[in-house]
Amino acid sequence: MKKTSKETMRKNEVVELYSILRELRNGKMSHDGVMAFILMRIKLKKVYDEFEKAKQEISEQTKPEGFKEGDDVARWNESYAPIMEKWLGEETDRIDTNVLTPNDFVELVSQTEMTGGVQDLLFERLVKND
Repeated sequence: MKKTSKETMRKNEVVELYSILRELRNGKMSHDGVMAFILMRIKLKKVYDEFEKAKQEISEQTKPEGFKEGDDVARWNESYAPIMEKWLGEETDRIDTNVLTPNDFVELVSQTEMTGGVQDLLFERLVKND
């Protein structure tokens, strides 16, 4: 099911999507497609940058006292993981990711070696709901 522009996204969805999109080349997308794609990706990047800061802060705040490199991280993960999962589960402000035409989408994914499942997911996330 395609997301409508009125639905929210959880932070983990934004992080996952940005992690994929930042590695893709624009290919031979139309000028309008490239512009829309880059502007949308910049919005996703803001949440991704927040993720990187949150990950660092949560890590520092949950680090067991006296922890040394090479120590077992199980106790640290017990504290870290639930907080990180809660943060990633929060909703973000609406980011309309459905900005590409089908032709621009084909140009975007034709430059990569993705499985069909990943292409299907990206199609749902990136192609306009016209």
